[in-house]
Amino acid sequence: EHPSITKYHPFHGWKTGKLVKHARCVSIAMRQGVHTLELSNTAEDTPTIQYISQPSTLQPSQILTGIIVEIGTHNSGLRVQLSPTVFGFVPGLELTDSCKMLNDLERYYPLGSRLECTVMEPTKKRIVDPSQRRGTLLLSVLQSTSVVATDPGVVARINRETFTKRSPALMLSLRGGRMARCCITELAEPKDWRNMPLGKMSVALGVTEHQRGTKRKTETKAITTDGDGGTVVTDEEQGDEEDEPAVTGDESNYPHGRYVSCCIISRSGETYEVSLRPSRIQDASDNSNNSNRQTAVPPPEANTIAKAYVIQTTSKGCFVRLGHGVEGRCLLGRLSDDHLPEPRNYFPMGRLVVGKVTKVMDANRDNTPIKKRSTKDKNKPSVMVDFDMRESVLEKANDDSKLRVTMESI
Repeated sequence: EHPSITKYHPFHGWKTGKLVKHARCVSIAMRQGVHTLELSNTAEDTPTIQYISQPSTLQPSQILTGIIVEIGTHNSGLRVQLSPTVFGFVPGLELTDSCKMLNDLERYYPLGSRLECTVMEPTKKRIVDPSQRRGTLLLSVLQSTSVVATDPGVVARINRETFTKRSPALMLSLRGGRMARCCITELAEPKDWRNMPLGKMSVALGVTEHQRGTKRKTETKAITTDGDGGTVVTDEEQGDEEDEPAVTGDESNYPHGRYVSCCIISRSGETYEVSLRPSRIQDASDNSNNSNRQTAVPPPEANTIAKAYVIQTTSKGCFVRLGHGVEGRCLLGRLSDDHLPEPRNYFPMGRLVVGKVTKVMDANRDNTPIKKRSTKDKNKPSVMVDFDMRESVLEKANDDSKLRVTMESI
């Protein structure tokens, strides 16, 4: 028996010489000088099982039945055979709302089994999944059947092969070819934050491993001081420069291709901002009013100890992110009591740090002298803080507040 003929395949159990009853001719074609007849033993009035000669004859929303012949890499979807010469592809996000089933397609969608699906409208957007080649007939199961959602929130597929916007963050694919971004502070609840949850990332912001060595326009951050002695972040454009090689690490927590549940926080251009935090997803499933505001990480108060993730480290200091829309700056002299010859080596992107918030500022206030900052830019943080990570400062804050501060060794 052929290995592709599994126990779920319509031809399972068939043997040479078997009598096929009720066969009818559906097509005649000339192949290599020989007339070939395509036969079918299905009833003519079966609407979803029909002979398809060309994909161009299919119409959007048309319901068909095909045979699963291949599972895409990283559970990207299913390749379905609709006729001897016509194949289609069902993206994983169009199969079901169950992350459990999507992460184990081989078990829940065995090869050879039948699958009823709907022809999707051709998309004009750029295809980000390599398994969905241009010209592929896209199919959907969710559009053809009434599927009850088994997971709260929105199902998304982790995509670590696309450009990361505003690193450190996790990029995800949504239904309809849309993209989503999950800030590193929205991967887990603050009490469950871990060091380097996305593995070792590139020194160049937003650069993934397959983009190493490319030239791009970079935007760096500079520091000035306002009249009150606080720090102010400004954006300065640099010319084309060579990116440093990307350094990858353990990505087992968020591997490429895994399906996860998330909730949509906002939309920024063509990209959606989402959260993987269970509290946000639960509130979204409960349809709570203003749930995003209620479960968002609150801005820190001055003279308090807070955790943050490193965004970028320069020769002048370190930028950190304390939550969604909350960022801070730690000057070079406040990184450590000891001299750090190469701050980037000690504070790489994605590292979890602890520091004292010395000042909290509204980044959108009118009297903040921030250069080249557009009021229409929704990606800018709404709150900026001054951060101090010196050991002596944390020890003094610990003694004053009677709090226990856990320091991670460098």
